[in-house]
Amino acid sequence: MFFKRWHPEVAIRYLPIVKEINALDRPTVLEVGSGGLGIAPYLNRSVTGLDTHFSPPFHPSLTKKIGNGTKIPFPDKSFDVVIAVDILEHVKPVDRAKVVSEIRRVAKKEIIIAVPT
Repeated sequence: MFFKRWHPEVAIRYLPIVKEINALDRPTVLEVGSGGLGIAPYLNRSVTGLDTHFSPPFHPSLTKKIGNGTKIPFPDKSFDVVIAVDILEHVKPVDRAKVVSEIRRVAKKEIIIAVPT
């Protein structure tokens, strides 16, 4: 679980989600709003990341897909788990319901949405 860009303040947000994902049997994972790293440094599996752009550094287990949460470019029920960590506050209020609806559409089993407090 070591990665040279591992940050404690980021890990605190991701580690409870990692535990939840690791309890599942080899799930496919999509992170909406992943950036170049997202949850990938903390999981021992491939992750598909969706974002409007990606800037280095990139984690080697992250498969990058350019896109927008209001129109996720994957078929229905494409991923066992879909996560969105600290992104909804960056989405226009008028678009938030659409983003959540799209997350629900592409998720098979679990959805994890985390927002700052």
